[in-house]
Amino acid sequence: MFKLYPKTFLNIFILSVAVLCLFTASNLNALILFDQHRDSVGVFYKQDITGDGSVNIMDVVALLLLSRDDPCHPVADFTDDGEYDIRDLTSLMLNIMKGDLSLPEAFPLVGRVVEKDLGVPGVLMVCEGPSGWFQTATDSDGYYRFNDLYDGRYKVKPVLKSYYYTFDTEELEAIINGDSMTLPDIQATYAAYTLSGRIAEDGLGLEGVLVTVTGAGVDTVVVTDSLGMFRVDSLFNAPYSIVPSLEDYIFDPSTWSVYMQGDSLIQDINAIRAGGTLPDLYTIGGMVFCSVQPLSNVQVLLTGDKQAGTVTDAGGLYSFSVPDGSYTIIVVPIPLFQVFNPSTHTVEVQGQDITNLNFYGFGAGGSEE
Repeated sequence: MFKLYPKTFLNIFILSVAVLCLFTASNLNALILFDQHRDSVGVFYKQDITGDGSVNIMDVVALLLLSRDDPCHPVADFTDDGEYDIRDLTSLMLNIMKGDLSLPEAFPLVGRVVEKDLGVPGVLMVCEGPSGWFQTATDSDGYYRFNDLYDGRYKVKPVLKSYYYTFDTEELEAIINGDSMTLPDIQATYAAYTLSGRIAEDGLGLEGVLVTVTGAGVDTVVVTDSLGMFRVDSLFNAPYSIVPSLEDYIFDPSTWSVYMQGDSLIQDINAIRAGGTLPDLYTIGGMVFCSVQPLSNVQVLLTGDKQAGTVTDAGGLYSFSVPDGSYTIIVVPIPLFQVFNPSTHTVEVQGQDITNLNFYGFGAGGSEE
């Protein structure tokens, strides 16, 4: 987890002190304060990480614990250099040694999420800026509030409430400058999307195929029309699985998974008569993650000599079964991770599996640099 520099004795000394602190009785109090602070309000400050109103060695311990429990957490990167290493601990320790312990005056930031002027309760709101990282949920009238923000620029983002709403903005920007601030209302819209697609045999639409669509409380069956088309309405922001079936046929792919973030059109699913042969298939795939933390329910698309879609599992893993050919894999951005590195993987499959096609997610406003 750390990048150690053998000639930097100060770094080694600071790390040793921090580790020793983990075994002192006083650090038990720091751990308790840290956990209570995290569980109650989800707030972390770049200096007063324990939330006890002062900056001291307990905050060094809390920084170690936070980086261990949540390596994606922005406050673990104390130096804002894009990674967590010994320099973050060094910076905090030097501030303590220099007596740079003062905390500036803080102010609240408030706002509301509404649908047709009615407050929407239970929307998870995330705030990130100079004070650290915050999360809260809207109350019964749709209001949210972030307390104790220091002067500076903040990003405020709504996160999907269950599967049922979309929002007119992905992110609001707020500037705290010596006073409290009220943000404009965020408009929520009840999600109602359409999923459609086509099933074809030798390029011609196949009529009468039963298509089962499941996910987010939906379990419905539709039948393809004379053009091989199917359609399901009123779907939410959620992952769904599409499984075609028809006597005397097999299908490639046998299951298509999609994460609905708007109307979605499934490219041709190929129907093959029983007794027909499928080419040899190989597995291509990998992991979608943030730092060392996997990202689940992220939509991944396959294009090229075969088209398919899937979503990552609880471990952030995805895979496709494909014959020899050329393929491009694309990750569809999600609200909290708008940038992925690399943006695509292009591979040539020639008789073997390829399972190291990983994607690293950056938060909205992040960078691949």
